[in-house]
Amino acid sequence: MGRFPCTLKLGPGWKKKDAKELNFTWDPSQISNKNDVLLNVTLIGYKENKTSVIWQDIKTINSSVPNNGNFSFSPSDHRCEGDECDFEIGVIEARLKTKDHKQSSTYIALNCGMIPLGWLMNHHQQQQQQPWPDKKCNTWQAEDKKNTPWLEDLLPCPTTLDDAMSDFGRWQPDDACYKGSKSKTNCNLHTPAIHCARSFEPTKQGAGNQCCYDSTGKLIKHRSTPDRSHDWGSTPYNEPLRVPSASHWLVDIIPIFYCCKWNTTGNCSRYLEQRPAKYKQYQPPKPGIISLQEDHLLKTFDDLEYTFQAKGDFWLFKSDRIKLQGRFDTEQKNIAMKEEGDVVEIRVAPSNLFSGNRLQVLVNNVSKFFDHEPLRMQDFKDVSIITNEAKGNLGKHGNFTVIFKSGVGVVVAEDERRLYVKINLPPKYQNKKDSGGLLGTWNDNKNDDLTIRGTNTAVKETSEDDFKKFALSWFVKENERLFRQASTVDEPIILFQSAHAAHADITMLLLCLVLAVWMSSYSTQDEVGVKRLGCRSESWT
Repeated sequence: MGRFPCTLKLGPGWKKKDAKELNFTWDPSQISNKNDVLLNVTLIGYKENKTSVIWQDIKTINSSVPNNGNFSFSPSDHRCEGDECDFEIGVIEARLKTKDHKQSSTYIALNCGMIPLGWLMNHHQQQQQQPWPDKKCNTWQAEDKKNTPWLEDLLPCPTTLDDAMSDFGRWQPDDACYKGSKSKTNCNLHTPAIHCARSFEPTKQGAGNQCCYDSTGKLIKHRSTPDRSHDWGSTPYNEPLRVPSASHWLVDIIPIFYCCKWNTTGNCSRYLEQRPAKYKQYQPPKPGIISLQEDHLLKTFDDLEYTFQAKGDFWLFKSDRIKLQGRFDTEQKNIAMKEEGDVVEIRVAPSNLFSGNRLQVLVNNVSKFFDHEPLRMQDFKDVSIITNEAKGNLGKHGNFTVIFKSGVGVVVAEDERRLYVKINLPPKYQNKKDSGGLLGTWNDNKNDDLTIRGTNTAVKETSEDDFKKFALSWFVKENERLFRQASTVDEPIILFQSAHAAHADITMLLLCLVLAVWMSSYSTQDEVGVKRLGCRSESWT
């Protein structure tokens, strides 16, 4: 996701400027099963200039550390000198010595970052008369004021926490602050927030918005601070202001330490001046819902509910940019989708798979797996895929979010070999011409949702002949098919049922699906809430 995962477990004090002792622990078996190997502990610094990014080994903390899982040192023994003092952030790394590489088990190095280097530069900076964090804050603000147009292109914050959680095509949780986290440091940069969301897609300048919410679900404006550099990076990823996590720490996070955390002169307001919340004129997406089961259920973008008794491949939604197809069959339940890049197909997995995976994910007809934490999110051309399974349960492989570059989001979840799909269209798709499908066109008029493809003719839900014409018009032709394999159904089979005669409460289905995603993602299981909605809670645990 562009974050730097910590494979070392840092002890307290790493974010203090005056720490007396620093330590970290690790699992020795991840490095080697041999007892006599040694490690180098190195501090790697990161900085940027106007044209390039710089990674540099700035300190060897210890060159002969036993692989025993525990190391500590005194920062006073490792003060910065000369150009080393220009590095404000970095990564701590424990690396197997070169002579012992052949003895490695899983990794030759473990690390953690980004970390602020106040403890490294503190002695050097204290030699100045003015308190050094205050001086650093003033210098940062003066420089930051020179470039503020990036704020204008940000996506406005969702109005409430519920809005942020529902708008999964454009917003995703902040790893460092999310509801249900058990981390002791959760939301420590955004107190009293309990959850923050980040805009998923960076702007053209590589920026992103961050929106934080309190325990009542209200937006906290003075804690919702935009990011000059998106935490998850932006293409081409190896240029100043665009390096995942590192650029964000350099221009957005370290200033918080200078102006707020390490500052005793009340300068935090200066940081907030440079990072004002953008929240006005938020427009929510519009969902369409599909349940692929014995009797397929649909709810259009304009809230028309109907049962679709059919077999074959059909267009769920089609526009000049986004393409979504569904395979309606008792044996095969698939959804395929594409924007302008790679094709994503998600289908119910065979019940006899040794892996136990409930869903199979294919990108351009190649299977992809999300069963290890580093694979939780994967980026492809114009599309990203995230597993919503909780840590320790990734092998279930039964709940995914697909996010397209345009902000279209698709949640796909499996339950007892049924496939539940929720598609979010961002506002740019409202009243879009030449769009449609079984889920209709988003124009706030459900009377034209069942429009025959290529015409302006909307059928009446009570007419069997007209309804079949509508359905047949959205049958996927051979040269349009996104699915890897051809359907077992050569010709579409359509049985008539009144469009308003859906025999299940699709609104309840939506609530169950959304609850399932958030229970899975954030370990906030609410058994009472699940049962109240009529969902089978055991299916989502």
